[in-house]
Amino acid sequence: MKQEIFIHVGLMKTGTTWLQKEFFPKLDLKHFNLKNLKSDQIPKDKKILISDEMITYQPTISIHIRETIIHGLKARFPNAKIILVLRDEKEHKRSMYNWLIKNSQMSCGFKKWEKQLYQNFYDYQRLNDLLYELFDDVFVIEYIDLKFNKELVLKEICRYMNVDLPKYKDKKINFGSYGIKQEILLNYNRIFVIGKKVLKKIIT
Repeated sequence: MKQEIFIHVGLMKTGTTWLQKEFFPKLDLKHFNLKNLKSDQIPKDKKILISDEMITYQPTISIHIRETIIHGLKARFPNAKIILVLRDEKEHKRSMYNWLIKNSQMSCGFKKWEKQLYQNFYDYQRLNDLLYELFDDVFVIEYIDLKFNKELVLKEICRYMNVDLPKYKDKKINFGSYGIKQEILLNYNRIFVIGKKVLKKIIT
């Protein structure tokens, strides 16, 4: 079998956790995370899937870092085929903000956080142009299709990689925190941040 390398580059908050835990490991290929991937782990005679949403990064990080990583992928895997999942900007921001609160990485309100974002992060045309410029084969999926027409999209992914559709569990993995629950978590994060500042003053 000729080696084929597929790279799923994210975005974050587009079903990546479910794909990485419930779907990709069941495919008839070798599945890796980019961060822990070593060159000697890559079989020469198998299909390889590398899935790492941090390739396309968070919206608070400069897109120049994202583009540097993508250029690095091209240098390391020049013949790779790319899988990209995009999500509506407004929905993505809300989901990202919620995720940061749940992971104790957010203590400010949504509007204040939104002002910290790099506007070009949501320039999907720029991202698409770069991927199509560097790689010969790019498969773009809309998150809304994955969410509401999951089996159809999964069949398309399998067709793209020329593997059989496996049996999978369509279960929710990441649960959102909204309303009162979100406010409680946000207030907890604020108290934690204030506590760290007070402790730092005491120590110094």
